[in-house]
Amino acid sequence: MPNLFEFEMSETGDDEHREGEADVPPDASQAPAAEEQSENVDAATGQHPRSGPDRQLLLQEIQKEQQRLTQMDSAFFRSLPHASVPRSAFENEDGTLKRLEETLDAAPTAFRSLWNALYRETNRSLRRIESLESLLRRNELPRGNADSKNLGRLAESDVLDTADDDLLRLEQSDRPEVVQLVLAERKRTVAWLGPEVLERWQRMVRDATESLDDIVYPDQRDEWMYTYVRDRQHPHGRWLRATAESYRTGNPVWSVLLDLEQSAFSGYTWLNAEPDPTHTRALVALSRLGNDSHIIREYDLTSRRFVSPADGGFDAPEALSLVSWIDRDTIYIATDFGRGSLTESNMPRIVKRWHRGTELSEATTVFEGESTDIRVYAGYGRTMNRRWFRSPGSLRHYLIRQTSERDYDVWLLSEEGWRHLDVPSDSLVFWSESWLLILLRSSWTTGGVVHPAGALLAVPLSDFLGGGGEIQVVFTPDDQNVLIADWNTIFSPTPFQPPGWLSNYFVIPALRDAQNRLLVAAPDSNNVWNSYLLEDATPPNSRVRLVSLDPAHDRLLVAADSATSPPALMQVSLRSIGASAPEVAIELLTSTSEPAGVPLPITEQYFATAEDGARVPYFITRLPGATGSTIVYAYGSHGTVSAVPTYNPALARRWVADGNIWVSAGIRGGGECGGEWHLQGKLWQKLNSFEDFAAVVRDLHQRRVTTPAETGAIGTSFGGLVAAVMAVRYPELFGGIFCEQPLLDMIRFDRLQPQGRTWITEYGDPGDPIDRAFLTTYSPLEQIRYGTHYPALLFFTRTADDRVTPGQARRMQAKLRHAGHENTYYYESDDGAHGYDSTADSTSLRMALMLAFFDRVLRREA
Repeated sequence: MPNLFEFEMSETGDDEHREGEADVPPDASQAPAAEEQSENVDAATGQHPRSGPDRQLLLQEIQKEQQRLTQMDSAFFRSLPHASVPRSAFENEDGTLKRLEETLDAAPTAFRSLWNALYRETNRSLRRIESLESLLRRNELPRGNADSKNLGRLAESDVLDTADDDLLRLEQSDRPEVVQLVLAERKRTVAWLGPEVLERWQRMVRDATESLDDIVYPDQRDEWMYTYVRDRQHPHGRWLRATAESYRTGNPVWSVLLDLEQSAFSGYTWLNAEPDPTHTRALVALSRLGNDSHIIREYDLTSRRFVSPADGGFDAPEALSLVSWIDRDTIYIATDFGRGSLTESNMPRIVKRWHRGTELSEATTVFEGESTDIRVYAGYGRTMNRRWFRSPGSLRHYLIRQTSERDYDVWLLSEEGWRHLDVPSDSLVFWSESWLLILLRSSWTTGGVVHPAGALLAVPLSDFLGGGGEIQVVFTPDDQNVLIADWNTIFSPTPFQPPGWLSNYFVIPALRDAQNRLLVAAPDSNNVWNSYLLEDATPPNSRVRLVSLDPAHDRLLVAADSATSPPALMQVSLRSIGASAPEVAIELLTSTSEPAGVPLPITEQYFATAEDGARVPYFITRLPGATGSTIVYAYGSHGTVSAVPTYNPALARRWVADGNIWVSAGIRGGGECGGEWHLQGKLWQKLNSFEDFAAVVRDLHQRRVTTPAETGAIGTSFGGLVAAVMAVRYPELFGGIFCEQPLLDMIRFDRLQPQGRTWITEYGDPGDPIDRAFLTTYSPLEQIRYGTHYPALLFFTRTADDRVTPGQARRMQAKLRHAGHENTYYYESDDGAHGYDSTADSTSLRMALMLAFFDRVLRREA
C-alpha cells in the first residue's frame, strides 16, 4: 500500500503544494533512518562529534514527525468509508496517488477540508524532517540546546519533564511544586517587564479608566432598574436599584440593595441575581473561588439581609445551577441533587420544582435528561431570557434540554401539557402571546419550502402547538445583511438584553457588512409580517447593544460605542404607522466624551483576501496616517461577533493616542458575516480561521500599516487558541503574541475542563481518531518545534479558571522553554475567573501586562 503522504521537496523552501509539481515522489517510508543518515563520526574517537541532549532532542523530533506522518496516513484512510468516499477516489490503478486537484473534486466539502489540511500538514512535516536531518548531517544544532543554563533550571524539576504525561501534572493547581512554579514565573515575568514599568502602565490604565464617567447599564425588570457596580471604594461591588422613571431622567437615584463586602459573604464573588415577581426577594448567585461554580442564596430586598433556610429561604449547594422564579414561593431549579444528577459535562441533568419551606431533596422532578446531554433547565417567562415583564398572557412555563453546544430541545407548557416545539434543534425561538418566531441556524425544509440558514420565520403560536400554522418569512439573509443572536445571549447574566418583544414589535440585533444594526419586525393588521432596519439608531463603525426593552411604551434603551467614541445611552421610541416602517424618535439620555487635548483617532473598515478568496472584514483604529506598532485581535469561534469596534479607555487614551494601532478582525468561525461564516470556521474547516487571521496581517503589511516585527496578536479564551496558532504556524508574521486564558490542548479539551465536552460540535471529538488526527494538525501544544524561532509570547491565566484550565498555558510555556525559546513568559493571577476581573485593580493589572508587553517587544525593523 502506498503511503498517502509522500510529496516531492522543491528547492523553493515553500511548504505549500505548487501547481505543476509532482505529487508522488519515491516512497519516503523507505528512506534510511535518521541514525543511518547521520554517520558523521570523529575519526579519532569513533563517536559523533556532537552527542548528548542536543542530538537526542533532534532525533526525538525526527521520530515524532515520522510518527505523525504514519498516524495521519492511517487516520485518513480509515475515514474513507465513514465519508462514503471510495479509496479509488485518491489512487490511480497502479496504486499511485492522484493529483491534489483531482482528489479535491472527488471529496465532499467537509471531507475536502480534512484532506486539504492533512495534505498541507504532511508536507510541513516532511520538510521539517528534511531540515532536522540536514542539521544532523552538518553537525549544526539550533539555538537553545538542552544543556543551556536556562533550560537546565527547568529540567531540575520532574514536573517540567517534556513528556506529555508528566506535563499533565501542571494541570493540578494544588500541587506544591506547581504553586511554586507559578509564583516563580510570575516573578520572572514582572522582572522582565520591569516592576516600575508595569506599575506605571497600571497607573496609566487606571487613570484612563477612572477619568471616564461610567454609564451604568441597568437590567430592567418591570418598573425597576437593577445594576451591579464596582469602583475603587467598593472593589467587590454593590447591587443597586432605581426606578425606570428615575433612570430615564439621566440622573437616577440609586438605592443600595447589597454591599457584598459588608455581608456574610464578603469573600465571595458576585455573579448575578434574579428578583422575584414582587421585587421583594431575589435569588443571588455567588462564587466562592471566582469561577463558574456557585451557591444560590435568597436575599430579602426589604430588610436587606440574606434569608436563612430556617426562615424558609431558598439555599442551593455549590454547582453550575440554573434557577427561575415561578411565583414568590416557588422556583424551578436545576442543580447538583447528588449522585447521578449531573451530566458528563458536570452540569444539571435534572430540573425540579421547589416550594418554599421544603427541603431541596423534597422538590418535585419536572424532567430528567440523559447523562450525555449538556444540561437541562426550566423557567417561567418570555423567551427564556428570565426578565420578568408583567404581561401574563405571554409568560409561559418552558423546558430546555441542551444536547450539544448548539442543539436544544424546547417544550412549552400548554393546557394539554408539555408540547415540544418541532423546529430544528439548532434554531432559536422567541414567543409572545400570539406568535412564535424561529431564527434558523441551518436550512430547514418544511411544507415543501426550503428556508435558508439565518432566516427569521413567524407562525401563530397556538396553531403551531396544535401541529399546524402557516409559516411566514420575516427576514432572509444575504451577503450583506444577517441577524445575530445565540443561546449565550439568552443565558448570559450580563445586563444586556437578548432579542425580545415590545408591545407591537420584535427587536433583534443585525449586521450589515459586519457593522451593527437593529432590526424591528411586526405583523400588520392583516397579520402579514414586515421587517425594518433602524439605520439612525446605529452609528457607523460602532457596537450597538440592547440594554432594556419597555413593552408598555414600545421603547428600548440602546448602548452605542466605538473604538474612538466612549459609550452613549439612547432611548429609542417606536410609533406604529400601519404597514410602513415605524416612526423612530431617538433621545440621548447620557454620554461620555474624551477630555480636551486627547487626539481623536479614526476607525476604517477594510477587507483582506484569504487563500480561498474569502473577503475577511477588519477594522483599523489609529490616528490619521499612523503606522508602526499594531495589535491585532480576533476571536473566530462559536459564531460570536467580536470584530465590531468597541471602546476601551486604556486602548483609546494610551495605546492609540500614543500613535500605535489597534485592529479587530472578523475571521471565519465567528458570526460577523452570519451563520455560514461560522460554519466555514468550525470542525474540519477550522484552519480557515487561522488563515483568515494571517491574511489580515499580510494585508496590513502590504498596506504598509506595520511590519512583522511591529505586529502583535492577542486573543482570549477560544481567541487565545487563535493567537497561539499564529505563534506556532505563522511565527514570521509577528513580533509578539499575548495569549489570555487560552485553549491550547485540542487533544484533551474534552477532559481537562468540565464544559469541554460542549465544544465537541465546534472543534471535533478528540476521542474519534479522524477528528483527533485533524486536531493534531493545529493544536498548539502539539505544534511546538525544537529549533524554530517563535515571536515573544506572554501567557496570562487565572488559577480559579474552571472553563479553560490554566494548566494548558503552564504546559505550553514549559514546552517552549524546554525547546530553547526563552523569550516566553507567564503570569497567573489568583484573582478572578474566566474572562472575569473581580476588582478594578485586577482589570488594570491585566491591561497593563498586555500593553507593557507589546510596548516592549514590538519594534520597527532596522
